[in-house]
Amino acid sequence: MSRFREWLPTNSSRSRLGQLRTKADNIRDIASGALRLTSVKYDSLTVRIYGEVAVLTGIADNTGTFRGIPFAGKIRYTRVFLRRDGRWQAVAMQQTALP
Repeated sequence: MSRFREWLPTNSSRSRLGQLRTKADNIRDIASGALRLTSVKYDSLTVRIYGEVAVLTGIADNTGTFRGIPFAGKIRYTRVFLRRDGRWQAVAMQQTALP
């Protein structure tokens, strides 16, 4: 869980359903078991670095359950990282469901 926390945006993220979710929301749902990922596969990953900012884009194929409801499918995502004190920290994330 601690490693996962490093990847979570510090403020908020936009889910595949368009919901605004905070870091606290994500940590709570994973820790409680409300969000369970059974499979995650990444594809088409690109990273662009602009000084102290990095933009990561790609496609993820996720399978799991959220509050007991199954989900599966591909998303296109963008994550923005900022280098602080020599470490990369996620500051924003957005996901869009792919057909």
